[in-house]
Amino acid sequence: MGLHVNIYKWNLGDCTNGGISSKTHELCLVNVPGPFEPEKKIPAALLVEGNLPNTAKIVPLKETRKGKWFMFGGNFAYSSDARFCDAVEKLQGSSSPVAIHDRTED
Repeated sequence: MGLHVNIYKWNLGDCTNGGISSKTHELCLVNVPGPFEPEKKIPAALLVEGNLPNTAKIVPLKETRKGKWFMFGGNFAYSSDARFCDAVEKLQGSSSPVAIHDRTED
């Protein structure tokens, strides 16, 4: 079970190099409590501690399990749901849109 978040995309084009946020408008954060299951159109992702202190980021679950390294691809995710806001606040001290790190280069 997880929580759906909306994706906010860069309007000048995709910089994710084909990352998951380029292919959908929502993600399902499986490590944030919520009533939803990931599905094909809403893939699973994780809200994790960012690379810098007191920051958060979102990474794709499937590719993370393969050991890939991700960087910021230009898109953000957010939900007004209090469960999302609380989870983000625990990681970075305030609630705000979170960078999606789904760009990878093979």
